[in-house]
Amino acid sequence: MIDVRQLQYFVALSAEGTFARAAEHQHITQSALSQQIARLEREVGVQLFERGARGARPTEAGAALLPMAQEVLDGLVAFGARAASIVREARQELRVGSPTYAVRSGARQRTVATFVAEHPSVEIGFDNAWSPRLLDALAEGRLDLSFAMLAPDDRRLELLLVQDEPALLVVPVGHRLAGLPTAGLADLAGEQVLLYPRAVNAWLHAQMAPPLEAVGAVAGELEESSLPAAIDQVRAGRGLFLAVPWEMDFVNPTQLEGLAVVATSGEPGLRYRLWLARRAGEQSGAIDAFWRCAVRAVAG
Repeated sequence: MIDVRQLQYFVALSAEGTFARAAEHQHITQSALSQQIARLEREVGVQLFERGARGARPTEAGAALLPMAQEVLDGLVAFGARAASIVREARQELRVGSPTYAVRSGARQRTVATFVAEHPSVEIGFDNAWSPRLLDALAEGRLDLSFAMLAPDDRRLELLLVQDEPALLVVPVGHRLAGLPTAGLADLAGEQVLLYPRAVNAWLHAQMAPPLEAVGAVAGELEESSLPAAIDQVRAGRGLFLAVPWEMDFVNPTQLEGLAVVATSGEPGLRYRLWLARRAGEQSGAIDAFWRCAVRAVAG
């Protein structure tokens, strides 16, 4: 009989292309992975992979079965996620993800305040982490909803854009851009512009870096993913920084001594967006109520 692990290994090997990478991803040995794939092939009665010196690739039959295997695995994840959500709902609990740089978002604050006022019996717990980790936790059922600063093409999730604002540019006081009322992409030509690292949010980095590089700016990465560290790097002359606007509202002026904050045009690469995400198609009283509060917060 086919078991879930075999389907996981089948999908992993298809994605990774080599037994070594797939085994590492699944935290098993290569020999164990090879045995499980061979066992699966015997169960279905067809060869799933063509093996070669450069790795393994799905056969025609394997490619045809791959979407079904992924659908089964997605269904199991959805089952577990919904079960966990039902338990929390019965306990009048709601788990919401919130990246650190979204805590001060006006839309987030209005959403939470409205929900708490209208549903005082529901206990909200917040998990703080970087956006990619939060969305993984949401898809796996460890969270009911999550704010995130990325919008992946993931059919498991439904997204609501709750805040969309031009970035703010932090520069030294004596910098040539310090006196501009608004800085556009073209103004950043030749400048080193610091972004949050790819390791923290690869999707966000991929949205912001190409437009900057297209005008001749250098898209650098912060050494440490925090606003105070970013400010320190600008002060040390390591580059300019595109700051999240709703974070800057709460910066103590003494932290910005010797620095200037310049508005940007909001062109592609110069914007920050915040979404609220939930699992697609899931019906739940508390989750739906929180979502409606967010819709109203966006509407003003």
